[in-house]
This record gives sequence, C-alpha cells and structure tokens, in this order.
Amino acid sequence: MLRRIVLAMLALVLLAYVPLAATSMWFTILPGFPRLQEQLDARLGGHAYAWGSGSVAAVRTAAYVDHRVALLAHTMFGAVALCLLLVQAVVLVRARRGALDLAGALHRRVGRAYAVAVVLSMVASFVFLARAPHVDLPGQAAFRLQLWLLGASTIGTLAAGAAAARRGDRDAHRAWMVLNACFLATAPILRSMWSTLGALVPEHTMLTNLEVSAVSLAVVAPAAGATAHAWAVRRGSHRSACRRHLTFLAAAGVVGEVLVLVCFRAASGEATPASYPWFHVVPMVIFALLVACRTRDLPVAAGLVAAPWAVLVTSAVLVPLFGASESLRAGLLCGPGAPLVASLAFTLRSLTTSRRALDQGPASGDTTGPPSGVPRAAR
Repeated sequence: MLRRIVLAMLALVLLAYVPLAATSMWFTILPGFPRLQEQLDARLGGHAYAWGSGSVAAVRTAAYVDHRVALLAHTMFGAVALCLLLVQAVVLVRARRGALDLAGALHRRVGRAYAVAVVLSMVASFVFLARAPHVDLPGQAAFRLQLWLLGASTIGTLAAGAAAARRGDRDAHRAWMVLNACFLATAPILRSMWSTLGALVPEHTMLTNLEVSAVSLAVVAPAAGATAHAWAVRRGSHRSACRRHLTFLAAAGVVGEVLVLVCFRAASGEATPASYPWFHVVPMVIFALLVACRTRDLPVAAGLVAAPWAVLVTSAVLVPLFGASESLRAGLLCGPGAPLVASLAFTLRSLTTSRRALDQGPASGDTTGPPSGVPRAAR
C-alpha cells in the first residue's frame, strides 16, 4: 500500500513537471513567453523569492540565453524521457496483469527511445556545464560538481541496465533502471521542493532552498534505488542482517552523522543556514529506519552507514580545491551516492554469482562427488 502511494505521488510530480520542463527555456527564443516555473515560485514564495537577487532567474538568465540551444535540447529531451518513463511504467503494470500481449516488444521499443532521450538530454547538460560561466556564490561550485556527477550517474546506470538486458539478467536490468529513474526524477522533485520550501521557509532565498533540496536528493535518489531492490528481494534473502550487525552499523552511522554535523558547524560561514546539514541527516535516518524495520538488507544497511563517512572523505579530498566550507557542501552533495550505488552493485553481483553456481551444479545422476553426508576426504 505504501509503495503504491509513493509511486502515485511520484507520477503526479512527473506529470506536473513535464509542461514546466518542456517550456522552461522557450523564453530564450520567444521573448515574452511565460516562465511557468517562476510564476509558480512567485505565487508560493513571493515576487522577491522568484525574481530577487537570490533567485535562479537573477543569476542564470543571461547564461540561459547565451547557451539556449544546449538548454533547449536538455529540457525538451528530458521531458520526453520523463513521459516515456511513465509510459514504460504503464506497459509493465499492464503486462503484469496480463492485459497486454505485446508487452515485451513494446517495452523494448519504449526503452530504446527512452535511452536515446536520456543520453541526448545528459549530453546537452554537459555542454552547458562546460561552457556556462561560474556563479561566484557560496554553494554554486559544489552544486555544479553535483550536476556533473548526476549526469554521469544517469548515463552510467542506463548503460548498466542495458548491459544487463543484453545478458538476459532481468533482475539486474530492473534494479539498474529503477536507480536510473530515481536519478532522472531528481529534476522534477528538486523543482517541486524549492517551490514548496519557498512557502514553508520564507527566510531562505531560492538558491539556498535549491541547495538544501539537492542535499536531500543526494541521499534520496540512490537510497531509493538501492532500497527498492532490497524490498523486492527481501523474502528469502540470505543477506538479512541480524540484530548484532544492525546494532554495530547503527552505532557507526550515528558517529558518522555526528561528525558531519560537527564539521559543518565548525567550517560553515555565517551565511549558511544552521539547518543545512539536517537536510542530509533526516532522509538518512528515514531510510535507515526503513531498512532496519522492513528489509534488513545487510549491503544496503552498510551503504547507508558508509554514506556520512563518504561525505567526510569527499570533503577532505576537495578542501585544497574549494576550501573548507565549500568542500563540506560538495561532500554533502556528492558523497552519499557512491556507497549506496556500490551496495546495489555488490548485491546484484552476489545474486548473479549465486545463480551461476546453481546453474553449474552437479548434473542429475553425477556420482563423481562423495555421497551425501560423507566428507570429501573420506572418499
């Protein structure tokens, strides 16, 4: 029931976002064309929130106009990919209910079109990121790095899903494509979050709300993909964590999160909201409770525990490049995903190895091995 509610809400967000995404850059070629996203932000957060000095419109409009071709391609193909994602979901649901005879062929055709749209959208985003000027504001360098990582992750999970499909590994294909959909859905969810926060947290500028939303999604997107697969295979799983393992992992995770909070408080500037790191901590706690209470999946639990430590390591590596405050932002934006994606990859590899071992087991009637219950050394 909970999964159906979450999927329905996600579908509504995607459907609401498609017209915003498809038309968000039309003002660059059609002067006077309504900017629907900014109008929504102004209605929820006020005119200063949508158009003031701390808004996306104020700091990025000139760059959008200068690089309109890349952004038009990115937004249009991204909107097409989101539509195809919803079509693919309908196809799979109807196929599961036996209502669509040609589900397999239609699934492959829609999947190929989806892959083309995703690749074109991500390549266009890379062109914009490579050519657009840097915005000299706190958090923007870290957010730009996250966009590079998100684009690479979206293409990488798409490639992994396609490779699994060619191998005939349906479980791995499904898992990688669910994670790919989670990464692709960050765009509409990010916009819906910064619009909503404009009404809920009026003291924040849009850029601040954009950044804290991205901090949450840096956890939510990979954790949702990894947890979804763990949920699907939780019955009969041999990787369930016992209470002792969960206790140890919980302690390690708590220590990591406390260190993240302490380091951020020590290194952040006065302009940084005190609530900033909590947008990382809260979704981490929610997914940790979900794993502990429902899936009890050991690799995913380990990935969640490693996430705050990955934040700290990423921050430490980037200090020479960004400085202390900006590197901590970059750690929160870019660090959590790696251990969570690695946990999914480990799980899929383990399942593939186990399945292969079963397929290559002794054939029926094979007497070369020792009798049942007799040690091999006593043959």
